Amino acid sequence: MFAAGCTHPDAARDRVLAETPNPKFDLICLFYGQEVKLDTGADVKAVDFVAVRDARTRREVRFKPEDAPSLHQSLGYYKDVWSPDGEYLVLPLGRFEGFAVFKSTEAMNLIAAGKTGDYLRIQLDNGTRLWHKFDGWTDAGSFKFEAGLSNDLAPFRYSIRENILIAETSKPVAAVAYNSKGPMAIQRGPMLLDRPAAAH
Repeated sequence: MFAAGCTHPDAARDRVLAETPNPKFDLICLFYGQEVKLDTGADVKAVDFVAVRDARTRREVRFKPEDAPSLHQSLGYYKDVWSPDGEYLVLPLGRFEGFAVFKSTEAMNLIAAGKTGDYLRIQLDNGTRLWHKFDGWTDAGSFKFEAGLSNDLAPFRYSIRENILIAETSKPVAAVAYNSKGPMAIQRGPMLLDRPAAAH
């Protein structure tokens, strides 16, 4: 976690720090923020918010997570937002809120309406929400992440296409997962979906 030494920066001063294109659908994810110097002297790019732009029409919509301050303060945004085949967009909802999942073809309209196509969140049986950390994509429709408390994070993989969540740890996981359909099972063991996407 880092402290920028001020409250949320003035959005008027934000600039595009990075962008990640999705050539398949002519979309671009833009990361707006500022370069901040930490107490250690290191310079970091602190993202305040992300937006998705249609490269053809230049229309741009701003994504509004559930807990933006937690993402800003902990450098919780990541650039690897598009699935390798371009079909999905996954954005953070907050450190304890999990991830928003969109089909790329629906992302612009859903974000503009303040909605998500789907989401994924893990919490303890008693309702305590866990810290979520995105780790990247494992194949065209699956991503890996970590969730836990107090630096004790367990690895998970989620298949968007198959709606399967795997806990890749030998430790007991007293947690429950939720997506837009409600509670979902957490399976244990290696993900069996690490295979090349079928050719189209």
